[in-house]
Amino acid sequence: MSTRSLFHLLLSIPTLVGIGIILILFVRGGSTDLSEEPAPTLALQAWSEIFNSFPAEMPSVYPDTGDELPESIDDLSEEEKLTYPRSNAFILSCSLLVILGSFGIALMGGLISTFEPIWYGLLRIGALCAVTLGSFIFLGFNLAFPGDSSSILPIPSFYLPGETNVIEYGLNGISEWADLLFIGCYALFFATLILSLAHGAIRSTPLFLIGIPASTLVFPLVVSWKWGGGWLDALMNNIDFAGASVLHWHAGLAVLLIGLVACINGRARKQENPAPSLSLSPSGIGLYLLGGLFYLVALLAINTGSALESTPKIVAPILQATLIAAAVSGILGLVWASFSPRKPFVRYLIVGAAGGMVAVSGATDSLTWEASVVFGVLSGLLVPGATLLLEHLAWRDPLSIGAIHGIGGMIAVLGTPFVAEESATIPGQLTMLISTPLLTLAGTFLVTLIAAAAGFLLLGSATEKTPPPIPSRETEES
Repeated sequence: MSTRSLFHLLLSIPTLVGIGIILILFVRGGSTDLSEEPAPTLALQAWSEIFNSFPAEMPSVYPDTGDELPESIDDLSEEEKLTYPRSNAFILSCSLLVILGSFGIALMGGLISTFEPIWYGLLRIGALCAVTLGSFIFLGFNLAFPGDSSSILPIPSFYLPGETNVIEYGLNGISEWADLLFIGCYALFFATLILSLAHGAIRSTPLFLIGIPASTLVFPLVVSWKWGGGWLDALMNNIDFAGASVLHWHAGLAVLLIGLVACINGRARKQENPAPSLSLSPSGIGLYLLGGLFYLVALLAINTGSALESTPKIVAPILQATLIAAAVSGILGLVWASFSPRKPFVRYLIVGAAGGMVAVSGATDSLTWEASVVFGVLSGLLVPGATLLLEHLAWRDPLSIGAIHGIGGMIAVLGTPFVAEESATIPGQLTMLISTPLLTLAGTFLVTLIAAAAGFLLLGSATEKTPPPIPSRETEES
């Protein structure tokens, strides 16, 4: 067994730890005395009500709950008592879908990689679950939501999430444990996007050196700027509903930068950069589609879960807008596939649909039917087009993460002022677009530059996954 195989085999230990952490957070996040129904049942009920609300009124309208709250649980109606546990179950289900999406990205990358077996990438994601979610329990969540602080470097208060005041949050909100898991899954997804480059001739070690500190320290710090009531949110003229800048543009730009440095490094070393291939068996194509489905469902869960409640009147329009943009952009992705020499239709379909979902993440709760179509068209024109261009330039990005989340995130951020005119302005969105990736880009450039200079950025051979040919008798005699 090679050293690389042994290392990845040892990753099974933190993978088991990560599964344990997820189970603990699910149990804590779903625990409540207001309902005897288990969380999976409540989640299915929530999703059923949401889908039954189609076609939904767009844009969504947030109901006015008023300032007066009931004095005791007994004052709540039976339906109001279910609001809190059902919203928790809904957010927990969204968290699970984001986790599955991370494994879906690893599955897609492993299937097209010529450098390593599929289980390498899956175990890396399992280890990331332990690192990112474990760190969020003790540090990340408190750093992301430090309380009354608007500084660039807030000082977190170290405490574990406590019990939720049911009267205060039972009519509109979720528990801190459920919120912790959901935001922690954002961090996991952020690291997964960076680590996706490990399937494209780039070593996983430099990516770990970027992804882990970026997801456990920098990402929650950036979250505190916007969602934690920090200085960026204090500008009062920018919107990031579902991570358009904090998550998508942030990670996509880092992936584009790493791919650029690796591309330049590969040309300097005169090393060929094999393009991702979908020359797979029927079962391989099926697994690739399964991984792509997990990826798309994760993006869907990020958009819908950002409502932080299961109210159909709010969530259904968000889900509807996301699906409209994904459908339009996915169709245009298939058109772009006809211009690719290798014509990977399945890949361009996933790239287009994912780009559409990211493109509406800036203000998904404010989109009309027409606006959803426009965002889908913009994404379908730019994201698959950027994918084709990067392939032509031999850019190292096997799953087009840079194009999907970088270009798609930029569309979402800059398009928001045109659909949410009262709450967002172009200067405010530009400030958010520039500020959110700065810390990660600085660390990314430093690590990738050092790795490239040391010759430790690219994998040396593309034949690790394929056994060498058996020499013929004529070869042996010669």
